Amino acid sequence: MKGEPCQTSRLRRWPRPPDENEKNVAVEIGLPDRTVTSRVKVQAEGVDTSEGDPKPRFVPFPISLPEDPELVWVLARREDLAPEEATRVLASIQEEFWATKNGQKLLRGRLERSFAEFVANVPASTLLESGLKRHYKQPESLKTLRLLTTAYTGINGSIR
Repeated sequence: MKGEPCQTSRLRRWPRPPDENEKNVAVEIGLPDRTVTSRVKVQAEGVDTSEGDPKPRFVPFPISLPEDPELVWVLARREDLAPEEATRVLASIQEEFWATKNGQKLLRGRLERSFAEFVANVPASTLLESGLKRHYKQPESLKTLRLLTTAYTGINGSIR
């Protein structure tokens, strides 16, 4: 019947009283075949969670230069940013960086205008505003994983 509470389940109070400092509350629901317990997050009144967009996830975005393909800079790009688009964004950030006051100061200080110096000196906030993130300032050398092959013989699996 409409408007009547469901008779098959009942809500019971958690054995321990709620703590006002906690941001979640324990709930126990008794069903005919089992009891379900869980903790539910509690938010203050007047807080609207629908306003803010969730933060985008970042995925790996390794960069290497054609001159030295074995040196790799480990960057990250937003998941919704295509690799080609991230490459264009990175190139435009690099051009803008060398035109800034900080970039010009570094060039006057006899610093070479290179990608390595750009990655080491560009502010992280500049990259983040464009959907990129720097994990390490220094490049890593590309490492090749070589698996050892083993031959198993016989029933006992001894190694040759």
